[in-house]
Amino acid sequence: ILEESRLWEARELPPPEPEQRLFDRYPANREALMQRPIDPEADFLWESCMAEHAKGVALRPVPEDAMDAIYGAGQYTAIPCFVHRQACGKLRRIDDACCTFAEYGGHFHCCHSSI
Repeated sequence: ILEESRLWEARELPPPEPEQRLFDRYPANREALMQRPIDPEADFLWESCMAEHAKGVALRPVPEDAMDAIYGAGQYTAIPCFVHRQACGKLRRIDDACCTFAEYGGHFHCCHSSI
């Protein structure tokens, strides 16, 4: 039996934007993401991504030029992520898809790295 906690509430979301509109906004999306300050916990973000890869549950970060070669320049976008510190002190990486949906008009994403 599942307990109704009332912490989460179902809500209707607007339909996603057409894929081409997201691709058309790629230059502005990329510029906005690159202008964001580096998260003070960026090392944790990188290490958590690599740990998931080591467990076999995620792909390695992919350099931007490789993404361009696979999908074509501007035919993908990134979702920013941030660190959440839980009450117990544990850090957790959170993908900010709501930010991407609200600010950049879509829900498609790929991880990329300029490294």
